[in-house]
Amino acid sequence: MLVLVSLLWIFAGAGPTHERDFGMNHTDNVGMIEMKKPGEEPLVFERTPDGGWLLNESFHANEPAVRDLLYTMRNQVVRLPVPIADQPEVNRQLDESGVKVNVYEKTHWIRLPGNIGFMNRLKKIKSFYVGENTPDGESTYMRKEGVETPFAVHVPGVSGGIKDVYQAREHVWRDRVVVNLTPSQIHKVEVNHLADPGESFVLDNTDPDGYEMKTTAGEVLDETSLRHDRVERFLSSFSRLSYEKLALDEEMMRMDSLKVEEPFLLMTIHGEPSQEIRLAFHRRKPLPGDRISLSAAHGYDPNRFYLQVNEGDFALAQYYVFNRIMRPLSFFQENFDK
Repeated sequence: MLVLVSLLWIFAGAGPTHERDFGMNHTDNVGMIEMKKPGEEPLVFERTPDGGWLLNESFHANEPAVRDLLYTMRNQVVRLPVPIADQPEVNRQLDESGVKVNVYEKTHWIRLPGNIGFMNRLKKIKSFYVGENTPDGESTYMRKEGVETPFAVHVPGVSGGIKDVYQAREHVWRDRVVVNLTPSQIHKVEVNHLADPGESFVLDNTDPDGYEMKTTAGEVLDETSLRHDRVERFLSSFSRLSYEKLALDEEMMRMDSLKVEEPFLLMTIHGEPSQEIRLAFHRRKPLPGDRISLSAAHGYDPNRFYLQVNEGDFALAQYYVFNRIMRPLSFFQENFDK
């Protein structure tokens, strides 16, 4: 009888249903998600009108990662209740270092028959704390807001805990794509080669009858002197340009020790709607002992450089990805033979 009662307690649960209700029937109407660790700035995900996600009002969120987050929130269920003897320690960890998650649904202040709504608003529909993975690694300690009973929660069919899905670190969620524009979305590109100003140029793409290329001094270049195939290829090269990773931790220490120099290339891309993307390209110098075969000849890493977007954080990026937009003016001229 005691064994039967114990099994019922484990599989039917200890506590009211609302204490165990971690999943969601659907996430289609989720409009905002907040994550916050004690003493740290919150992460705020907001769904945009086009169905994408904006992170902290500043960055596009990594949409595959957000889809994984929504999938987890839909399907997470209680695997086991936490033994009563362990609950105080689990609760202490959840309170001191757990990630609090608030989920808001898009709705209206006024709703009429026929699914007609007025005055948009966000309504909190779920709030819970996420802690460490359980010792067996197969679930994660979680607790609903306003209750005292923690549970071991998992996603059925998915091996391991779900702690990593709820990382409250901004760089984890940022989309690595910094430019994603089609030729028709590009209004103007300003390119400034600081080491060789004569190779700088401005490409104006606002005229419906064609583009116009000029020097930074404003001199319009003769169309007959241009390689139009290369100009068109250049305009087509601004799709899904992404960095490798943000320059954090060890890479930031490396940058500090080498004192990153002024950029060798500056670029401003004016796109629609009212979009301005400013890129600064900085050389990545090798440290003593670095195994970079061509660094002796160049004096810098020939494969990677530091990219700064809109005067924000530095990221490590690859020349292989960005070379197609790092063109000098001579590349577009008829006498360019390389």
